[in-house]
Amino acid sequence: MSTGTCDTDLEELMRLADAATPGPWQWWTSNSVLRLSGADGKDGGVLSAVMHSSWPDILCSPANQAFIAAADPLVVGSLIERIQDLQRLLDVERAENSRLEDELAGLRAAAPARKAN
Repeated sequence: MSTGTCDTDLEELMRLADAATPGPWQWWTSNSVLRLSGADGKDGGVLSAVMHSSWPDILCSPANQAFIAAADPLVVGSLIERIQDLQRLLDVERAENSRLEDELAGLRAAAPARKAN
């Protein structure tokens, strides 16, 4: 089983996900303004651009900033690798379980014949 490309702290990632704006998140593009909105329906509630008097800025809550930074491609790739490793392990265990069920069925079928002898 692969160990993944990074040591992902699942509890910390879950804490950050719980603190972030609830998903699913969707990009909204109406009025030629791109913004990221959450399941709460607040327009640009996750991430949106704003123009101050002399500089542009991005509005993003500290919780969403932390979650976005934590869910970088390395972390997502590591989580995908973990899922793939666990799926392969589950497939092996299911195959072994099926083999054992077949063996048990064969033993049960043979048991009456053995008792008769």
